[in-house]
Amino acid sequence: MGPEVEPLRAYLGIPDEFVPIGVMPVGRALSDVRSPSLKRGWVPFEAFARWERWA
Repeated sequence: MGPEVEPLRAYLGIPDEFVPIGVMPVGRALSDVRSPSLKRGWVPFEAFARWERWA
């Protein structure tokens, strides 16, 4: 893990037991096309996404 990870970890409040592997920027929505992954079933957004900080 390089030195550039520590500022990211501190800024987002990521616990030490997790290693960030990337950051995903969010932009504007594309056309309304249903994802094939929806066939797996619904998962609450809070179960896999974080907003601004680790919570």
